Amino acid sequence: MPRPPAPISSIARRLPQAGRIRLGVKTAKAMKSIDTFRFTSQDRQSIEQIASIYGGEVKSWSDPKAVGDQWEVITDHNELRIALPPDPLGGTPLYELWSGGGCERRCDGETCERHVAGQDGIDLTDGPCICANKGVLECKPITRLTVLLPEVRFLGVWRLDTKSMNAAQELPGMVDLIQGLQAKGIQRAVLRVERREQRIAGRTNKFVVPVLGLDASVEQLAAGSTALGQIGAAPEQLRELTAASEVDGGLDAEAPAENGRTEYAHADDEEVVDAEVLDEEPVVVDGRELVPSDNPMTPGRTKKLFALLSGNAIGDDLRHQWATNQLGREITSFSELTVDDGEKLIELLMAGVS
Repeated sequence: MPRPPAPISSIARRLPQAGRIRLGVKTAKAMKSIDTFRFTSQDRQSIEQIASIYGGEVKSWSDPKAVGDQWEVITDHNELRIALPPDPLGGTPLYELWSGGGCERRCDGETCERHVAGQDGIDLTDGPCICANKGVLECKPITRLTVLLPEVRFLGVWRLDTKSMNAAQELPGMVDLIQGLQAKGIQRAVLRVERREQRIAGRTNKFVVPVLGLDASVEQLAAGSTALGQIGAAPEQLRELTAASEVDGGLDAEAPAENGRTEYAHADDEEVVDAEVLDEEPVVVDGRELVPSDNPMTPGRTKKLFALLSGNAIGDDLRHQWATNQLGREITSFSELTVDDGEKLIELLMAGVS
């Protein structure tokens, strides 16, 4: 659909993107997190400069969704020297739901934006939060942090995307604190990768979280020793919809819209589970490897569920549809089941519901 005319002054301004900062690498099975930073860009010289500073081997990189020739380096460092540009979070965190067709909806926990097919093309509509109405969080928190690399030639900002609830809670607070400590100037800071663990229902989940910090004391900040230039105001923070979950990931590039909203291009598949640690011993049931959900069932309860399914004559071809009917949402893999999902299905099967 053609864009309607709009005053040139209303078109959003933004810095170009020089490349991406990533927290994972793609394996034969899935994305796997790493303890150091990985950079990708169309500009080979920038990647070579990063490698000379932080180590690593420069390689060509290809991806079906990448544009043009791409280069990458997996560095030897888990800490970067950075500076914060104006509005480094770009209006995030936000809740978003993505599928193979792109972004289905974007929400702040109260108002939901959806792309809906209309007579003249795709329209952007507003409505109440769908997750809140359902009582189930289907979307993921998305935080996009853009930074400057002071020692690398300046072609734009470098962006890191994460679906970590930890990052959604911590990064805005650190941005506000850093910007609040100095009245003006682009703030130099430190971006690092931090490995964490969480134990739920007898299973240990390991993950990495991007963490923003300072390589200066409060006294140095107050004296203005870290200022590099003028900045803008910090973005408004998102009100929480649910309690924190702890799995990471991210999305892809953004573009300005004449209506003042931010539009995002399709997410990289590799970013969806970017920062999950997949190096634990896999759970295998009926010869299939299960990847744990955000709040996973224990291996023992998973095996009991499969045994009850078999005992109730619910075969492989019917299991997903049966679980979909009982839970009221589409289940395409039993690795999506949470502890509560599993307990509900087990109770139904023990009661003879089929």
